[in-house]
Amino acid sequence: MKADRANDFLKGCGSMATAKYKTDEANRSIDYASYMGERMTWDDMVSTFPERWVVLKDTEKEGPDVLSGILVAVKTDDEIIPYEDANLRKGYEFWRTTEGDFYGLVDSNLSISVD
Repeated sequence: MKADRANDFLKGCGSMATAKYKTDEANRSIDYASYMGERMTWDDMVSTFPERWVVLKDTEKEGPDVLSGILVAVKTDDEIIPYEDANLRKGYEFWRTTEGDFYGLVDSNLSISVD
């Protein structure tokens, strides 16, 4: 039912995702293949593929921010490293749509001085 409400909402918004939003009736998941090769705005990617990695080509940026790009693939955290290793030389960009928890080391030289 949640996917139906989301689909109705998207239809009402008239967004690019409206015509492309498809669900698999068995598990109510997004049909990623229907988006491949399409130019999408970053906002549409974030709302359509939350907590996923999007692989893009021909990105349009404003400074460091992605405005849009042609979608090549959508991957989970577990899938992205092998996919990136296999496709690194193709010139794709790899972006995560939403931030997850980060645990790890940060190597930095930090100094604070008071004058």
